[in-house]
Amino acid sequence: MISVGIFTGYYPYKMDEVIRRIKASDFNCVQLDVSFKDFDAAYEPLTEKKAHEIRDAFRDANLPVIAVSGYTNFIHPDPDIRKRNIDYLKMMLRYARDLGCPYVGSETGTYNLESDWVWHEKNADPKVYDETIEIIRDLAEFAGEWGSTFIVENYVNNVIGSVEQVEQMFKDLNESSEYEKVKAYYLENAGVNTRVALINDGRFAKIGTPSEVLSEENLEKT
Repeated sequence: MISVGIFTGYYPYKMDEVIRRIKASDFNCVQLDVSFKDFDAAYEPLTEKKAHEIRDAFRDANLPVIAVSGYTNFIHPDPDIRKRNIDYLKMMLRYARDLGCPYVGSETGTYNLESDWVWHEKNADPKVYDETIEIIRDLAEFAGEWGSTFIVENYVNNVIGSVEQVEQMFKDLNESSEYEKVKAYYLENAGVNTRVALINDGRFAKIGTPSEVLSEENLEKT
């Protein structure tokens, strides 16, 4: 049986209603965005107790969490906003296993002040790329402290957008032990065909063997 899942952030409802609607659509796993009408981690700090409550609600509905959404602009040029965004992502990495899955994904962000989805010319600046790599190293190290894994999604208008840039990112990270804690976003057996340009049109072959293939079996061990 092929598992098919969906991003919970598409459903602007309370958690129980989100679960009900996902089940009604016959999905059988989810990428978890902790932003519900009755609890939003962007405005209310996540705790171990709350993470377990969310995890158990989805498990009881037979909807395993196969990835946690940590999507944010962690390279934002405003230092206060950047810190807030990185703190949010680290909160997801801290509680990922309590949420039922060790994998936390994000794109790499943009220097655009108006939108996280719009290109800015500074994104192409080598200094900005180096900043991005240093942040990824920090996130990977933090993830390792909590037994989680930071997974990277490339996006065309972000600092790391092309397949070639992803290749370079892995080469640069391979210079340190953090390489093993940063994975390409590859959720084949887990069932969610996410928005990963890396995999489209067979281009994953340019990077080599998938860093990680997730399955419901190994997620159950979380």
